[in-house]
Amino acid sequence: MKRIELVKKINTWDKKNVHTLLSYIRELNEICESESGPNAFSIDQEIAFSDLPTIDIPSEIDTSYPVWAMDVNKDCLVGSGVDMEIESLEEVRASQEGLQEDIKRTSRDRLYLGSIT
Repeated sequence: MKRIELVKKINTWDKKNVHTLLSYIRELNEICESESGPNAFSIDQEIAFSDLPTIDIPSEIDTSYPVWAMDVNKDCLVGSGVDMEIESLEEVRASQEGLQEDIKRTSRDRLYLGSIT
């Protein structure tokens, strides 16, 4: 019964505080991990993470980061599995900009190394 209540709370989250959403997800995950036998289930069977309630995430944000949901305070639920955490939208932007710079730097390094050989 608790599992069903948590799934409902997750799927109808009010988008006010992503910390609340994360606490529901972690609690559901604990239930999933404690179940065994024919009643066992995984959290992915209960929740479609890509369909979580969210405030509109700006289009320039790459949600494959993954960014699952954002609340009215612009705090985002990011990561996967037990490593889910909360980052501000600005932290997500900075991380993505840093990743882009790393990709550019790696590409330049490959071009440079390729010209040496």
